[in-house]
Amino acid sequence: MISEGVGDRVRRFRRHRGLTQQALADLAAIDKGYISRLEAGEIADPGVDLVERLSSALQVSMRHLADPRWYAGETNLLPDWEGALLAIPASCLSDDDKEAIIRFVRKLIAAKSAAVMALGLAVGDPGV
Repeated sequence: MISEGVGDRVRRFRRHRGLTQQALADLAAIDKGYISRLEAGEIADPGVDLVERLSSALQVSMRHLADPRWYAGETNLLPDWEGALLAIPASCLSDDDKEAIIRFVRKLIAAKSAAVMALGLAVGDPGV
């Protein structure tokens, strides 16, 4: 079942990203009260659309929110793109270069998120 533990995983990813419930709500275009109830386990079935919006706002794949192994700590909290970048052999790209790329992309993502919030657009709107 997709909703089993989703609230726990949302909380964990949100905290890992340093987001408040309000910041996540703004990024996902979801009511803050809904996030609070979801994290408290009061929402039985968040639905695929909301899980998709939350995963986009948290910069993780839907699989990360739907798969209980992510909450159990059996895998790390890196978004797919970071894990793929870090998996590139050192002979092709040094660890320092990988970290520099990750920092750069995170800044781009943060800038886009800030611009989206400043414009009052929802993530997923055309052109966002």
